Amino acid sequence: MLLGRAGFSPGVIDGRDGDNFAKALHAFQQMNGLQVGQLDQATLEKLSQVGGGPALGEYTIQPQDVAGPFAAEIPRQFDEMAQLPQLAYHNPRQLIAAKFHISEGLLAALNPGKNFAEQGTGLSVANVPQGGDDPAIVAQELHQHRGNTGSSTAPGQAAARVVVNKANHSVQVFGTDNRLLAFFQASIGSTEKPAPSGTFQVTRVDYDPTYTYDPAYHFKEQKVQRKVTVKPGPNNPVGVVWIALSPKGYGIHGTPIRMRSARRSRMAASG
Repeated sequence: MLLGRAGFSPGVIDGRDGDNFAKALHAFQQMNGLQVGQLDQATLEKLSQVGGGPALGEYTIQPQDVAGPFAAEIPRQFDEMAQLPQLAYHNPRQLIAAKFHISEGLLAALNPGKNFAEQGTGLSVANVPQGGDDPAIVAQELHQHRGNTGSSTAPGQAAARVVVNKANHSVQVFGTDNRLLAFFQASIGSTEKPAPSGTFQVTRVDYDPTYTYDPAYHFKEQKVQRKVTVKPGPNNPVGVVWIALSPKGYGIHGTPIRMRSARRSRMAASG
């Protein structure tokens, strides 16, 4: 949680150790001149300086959290998925977990016996800025807190370049002075459509994007024989933000909520 607040995302907060946590921790240590390795006292003190505060907070389930609409089941085939009016959350628990950047499992463990579909229920949640996957709120939070990073970069500095690192499966954001502003775990490309190498330009940023599947991609699990467009939503195949790159059909995007236990942000193909 402290790493995420500092701009070095370990992915969804699940309370478990793992490769994602280690990569984010090591990036933070390296950029702050700390010994790279385990979470030691010096690292913890630095993390507390830039991303401090209590780990847990309290939240009361609001009417909009349980109002829906929800999509209990989302088909795997894109032509069937395209029939849905939106790629909504499965249920209130998934929505609330996303709002606080934590896994559904951790949310349930923090709140045993609680009814997540009942308005007015009090919950223990991760103490992070609310907003979850609402692109407008997330953008506002990033603007307000972009100086609060562990990179020692001057507050308010804008991003100058983004590096998609295939070797360590990460997306790294650098400022004009070449300091690291943010670090994100990432899946990069796929067997059917591997990510290209080179220097590219960001051509646009789409919030709440649609996703167009072209059978020319030949995704092995898909039987679709024609182009189909999937509507927006947090369970859309490219998440809630699409950053288009100059090579046609490639971009950087988020992860569908339903897959966040296994995957992070990604550089991949879209129509």
